[in-house]
Amino acid sequence: MEEVAIIRDAGISRLSVGAGPVFHMNWITSLFDELINQFPNLKLELRTDDYSTMARRLKESNIDIYLGMIPDKEKDDSIYSQQLIKVEHGIVMRKDKTVAKDKFINPSLLDGYRWVSFTSDPVTEKRIEQYTTLKGTEDSLIDIRTTSLASGIQLVKTGHFVMSAPLQLDSIFEKAGLIIRPVEQRMDIRDAGLHIRKGMLGSQVIQNVIRYFQNILATQN
Repeated sequence: MEEVAIIRDAGISRLSVGAGPVFHMNWITSLFDELINQFPNLKLELRTDDYSTMARRLKESNIDIYLGMIPDKEKDDSIYSQQLIKVEHGIVMRKDKTVAKDKFINPSLLDGYRWVSFTSDPVTEKRIEQYTTLKGTEDSLIDIRTTSLASGIQLVKTGHFVMSAPLQLDSIFEKAGLIIRPVEQRMDIRDAGLHIRKGMLGSQVIQNVIRYFQNILATQN
């Protein structure tokens, strides 16, 4: 039905995009600008909620595209996926901290700091807690979870907080006067990319989104 509607209506008039932090901080602005120039009547929506809900939202047509991580177990034949980047989390802190001088951070040396998580990421939290949390405790390491990178940055700038965030946002932290370092023994490196309901693939708007990221990949390679 979705495919027939796209053909009948010569495309779509509204595009709802879900995006993980690396995508919405690095590319969404230029993507949306390009789409509006190409399709002046197109209405755009951006959702940056917890990635764990995005596969369900995509299948239920609450969003049309998701840019980020979807676990393989949550994918099915209704979703077209293209891997674009690999994402690894690190730890953000002020540059004047002693541990910031190390190439890799041992989270156990951060005792006394409060923890911020930029977006909810149970995989990363579990890895960090292996360094910092006593075995047998059910307490979460994270004091604050936020989908606002600006709020996370301001908290870290106070000097009382450190933040878990993707290493691929290093240029943004650098501009804010902060530093991000990978964790000793490294975090899990996970695939992230473009996920689209297959019923939407006939839309010219969707094809332009696919080409946009193919061009980015070609430039990076």
